[in-house]
Amino acid sequence: MKKGEIRNLALQRRNSLDAEYRKKASIKIAELARPFIDDATVILSYHKINSEVDPKYIATHNHELLYPVITSDDKMAAAGYENSIDVPLNISDMKVREGMNIEDSRRIDLIITPLVAFDVNMNRIGYGKAYYDRFLNDVWGGEISGLSAKMPPRIGLAFKCQLAESIPVESHDVKLSAVITEEGVIM
Repeated sequence: MKKGEIRNLALQRRNSLDAEYRKKASIKIAELARPFIDDATVILSYHKINSEVDPKYIATHNHELLYPVITSDDKMAAAGYENSIDVPLNISDMKVREGMNIEDSRRIDLIITPLVAFDVNMNRIGYGKAYYDRFLNDVWGGEISGLSAKMPPRIGLAFKCQLAESIPVESHDVKLSAVITEEGVIM
């Protein structure tokens, strides 16, 4: 299957989950993520869009949370707030929730990544703009095929139904370190 076909199938599956299941599964995923979260100080997270896993259950007051923003040059950056959990957010044209203060991305020591589909080899498919892949490669030395030792762990949050048999890999794709679903951690 091509990436677009995998993306569409995974979105159909994810969208078919009812809201109550997604909420309970998001809470379970947050519990399973705790060992990764506890070791981090500065976390790049995200605000969910539509039927994504909701990372708000991971947020604690013990961490500095940053969120992705799309800059005027169509690149991703990390933005922070004084209180990341309760801040009112603006919606951009791309429906990506944006913050106000661009931060030094090299301070990030854990990246929580949204995704549309994943496979057991830690490949992911997002929404097709490659924002995360370009961001990771821009910030951590341009390592594309071989991951930089300085790059922080990248944890994908997904529902089990988003698992694909295999995802085609392109030269710019950056693998995840782990994927956490409501059924467990895949590494």
